[in-house]
Amino acid sequence: MNARPTAAAAGKIDVGGDLTVNRLGFGAMRITGPGVWGDPPDRERAIQALRRAVALDVNFIDTADSYGPEVSERLIAESIGALAELKDEGKIRHIGVSNVTEDQFREAETGTRSRPTPRSGRR
Repeated sequence: MNARPTAAAAGKIDVGGDLTVNRLGFGAMRITGPGVWGDPPDRERAIQALRRAVALDVNFIDTADSYGPEVSERLIAESIGALAELKDEGKIRHIGVSNVTEDQFREAETGTRSRPTPRSGRR
């Protein structure tokens, strides 16, 4: 029986000195609407693509606020589950955010069981 290769076959890369991920990641830019703006024309297909990426051992998903905006992040949360669950299962190592206000951080925080504290001065 021949196993199909997964993202792990591309090798590993270190990110930030303490996080090792599969070199082959998933760019979330194309799961949004036309021109990388708004909701995708086929939401279910976008969700299926994200689930398939994770099933193929993709453990690094690149996203940005400009993809949608906020659309790719919502699709990721909807498709692959709560971040805390994935962390508990060992499927992700870090949960991180950037370029958010404290209010946005607090809103996002409700989706995790562990309650990280924002860095002082970050607002």
